[in-house]
Amino acid sequence: IDHEPTEVEALEFMAHQIGAHFGVDFPLSAAELDKRTASERLEFFLERARAAGIAPPGTEVAAIAGLVAVYQANLHALVNYRPGKLRSGLTLMRTGGFAAETADAPTAGWEKLVAGSIAVVEVSGDHNSMLRPPHVAALALAISGRLVDEPSDAASVPFNQSNL
Repeated sequence: IDHEPTEVEALEFMAHQIGAHFGVDFPLSAAELDKRTASERLEFFLERARAAGIAPPGTEVAAIAGLVAVYQANLHALVNYRPGKLRSGLTLMRTGGFAAETADAPTAGWEKLVAGSIAVVEVSGDHNSMLRPPHVAALALAISGRLVDEPSDAASVPFNQSNL
């Protein structure tokens, strides 16, 4: 994201992220949202969330409005945050799909922000599913392995192709 998102863009992004998190299809296009008023958009979002089976029983439009405000604040931070350089190293938990997308940049650009070494550990799942069963168990093992290997500096292994 390279600009401050509109409400329509935020809703479309939310639908994509929430659908990915729950592993369900939650389609919501900007074209569908654009032709509605602000309150109709929230009702439409809730209707689609219910249809996808991800809206808890009793969820009201006010809850969706609050969720949209949080997402918009997060997107605002994403667009405007300029991180400084991390003086230590880090461990990048990289999924297979992400590894394929970033084959030409194994550290995914982190080398620009990290002064120390970067350990790259490949884990199963994707950005969202790695935090759910069955992938979360392997992720926990990978994290604990890094902590055991380097308890004082969990990210001190230099990056090289054999770390992948």
